[in-house]
Amino acid sequence: ACLVTGTATQREAAHKMMLQLIEDDEEERFPVPVEAHRVLIGVRGATVKRLEAESMTSIGFESTPEPAMVVRGSAEGRAKARELAEAVLTEGQLEEQFYVENRYHGYLIGPQGTTVRELETQSNTRIRVSDEEPI
Repeated sequence: ACLVTGTATQREAAHKMMLQLIEDDEEERFPVPVEAHRVLIGVRGATVKRLEAESMTSIGFESTPEPAMVVRGSAEGRAKARELAEAVLTEGQLEEQFYVENRYHGYLIGPQGTTVRELETQSNTRIRVSDEEPI
C-alpha cells in the first residue's frame, strides 16, 4: 500500500503518475558476452552505477542461459542504458604494463592494499602489481 497525502487533485495526479511508472517499467535483455560484464560493471561497480544513474534504470547481468545485460525501466531508459553500454564497450578496455622497481611495490600497495584500492577507485582502473620482470 502507498499512502499519498495532499489535496484530492494532487493525490489523483500522484496516483496516475505512479501507475504510469509501473506500466512503463519493463525488463529487457540485451546480448552481452560474459567477458564484457566486468567492463560494464567497472571497478567496484562504478561503471554500472553511472549507467543506472544516467539512464534511470536498474541494470543486472546474466550468464545463463544466454549472456545478457538485463535492464529494468522505462522504454526510453532502457534504450539509453543500451546506448551508454555500447559506448563503454566501444571505448574498449586497454591494458598497459610498465615497470616499477620491486622496492616500490609495498608503497604502491599500501597497508592491507588500501593505497592500490584508492588508486583504482580514483582512476576507475584495475591495478595489479606483479613481481614478474617486464618483457
